[in-house]
Amino acid sequence: MERLFLIGLGNPDKLYFETRHNVGWMFIDFVSRERGIPLKAGRGEYLIGEKEGIYLVKPLTYMNLSGIAVRQVVERYRIEDLKELVIVHDDADMDFGKLRMRLKGGSGGHKGIESVIYHLMTDEFPRLKIGIGRGEGQDLRDYVLSPFGEEEKQALPSIFSKALKGMLMYREKGPEAAMNFINSET
Repeated sequence: MERLFLIGLGNPDKLYFETRHNVGWMFIDFVSRERGIPLKAGRGEYLIGEKEGIYLVKPLTYMNLSGIAVRQVVERYRIEDLKELVIVHDDADMDFGKLRMRLKGGSGGHKGIESVIYHLMTDEFPRLKIGIGRGEGQDLRDYVLSPFGEEEKQALPSIFSKALKGMLMYREKGPEAAMNFINSET
């Protein structure tokens, strides 16, 4: 595929930058550094950067309004085939560090994905889920808005590296190859 838009969901407030709920944003920052793709203000409520057909996007709306920014990107860049974009987000129902790619599906209770489904008027768009686990005995809202622990922070680069490799595979070899790689347990 000629273009690939990686859209990482998160909250723009500095208070949330390194929280579990912002792991989509953190992935975009990782790819930005690894691939040398600086981000700048887009023509809407998002930051965007592009190099060699890879577009990195960070919505500047809060998580629950992510669909507004995603819709702006789809319209601005005339994305007709939603397979050109991958929404990257946290998933508390998956163990920390697990990756899962899906080409379509419901929100699983994720408010950011609910917003994207609402604003795109479809659930048929690819997404990359990054497992953040669940805090034992902790309220889910408090848990997702809490920062990663030190061991988790140290593990994130290797998790993001596998995710990036999978996204490059998605672009070059297609969804099946990427899903086989990303969804494997190793």
